[in-house]
Amino acid sequence: MYSLTTGWGVLFVHATEQDLDTIGKAIQALITPAAQIHIKARFIEAPTEMVKSLSGTFVPADITNAAGILTGPNFRLVLHNLEQSKGTETLAEPEVTTVSDRQTQMRATEIISVINGINPQARRPPGVSATNVMQIMQIETAPSLMSFRI
Repeated sequence: MYSLTTGWGVLFVHATEQDLDTIGKAIQALITPAAQIHIKARFIEAPTEMVKSLSGTFVPADITNAAGILTGPNFRLVLHNLEQSKGTETLAEPEVTTVSDRQTQMRATEIISVINGINPQARRPPGVSATNVMQIMQIETAPSLMSFRI
């Protein structure tokens, strides 16, 4: 027999000692917080020559886009080489904290305005004004998108 008092966070259980142990373990598993994971990514644009110079060591040969997970020492070496190379630019450094077994996304994007038409009322009298000619929409450009499930 058990009784749950909502709002107070109280559970009363009347059971055998063995069942109480089992219930206690089940409750402990329910209230144990999931492990949190902190992910930090770097989106870096680099000249093709720089990426090719890393081929064979960290990056497959003959590619222009590279993504991967590096060990700490390898990451520091690649980052140092990228920072020393001319024409290399860090596009974004997003980070996220999530709980284990949850999918999350990181994006390095930019919101741009695009003219997608002319306002039909601009063609009728009184005619064109500075505020009613163009129909503009916002779009998210996504040069890089990473999905994780840890």
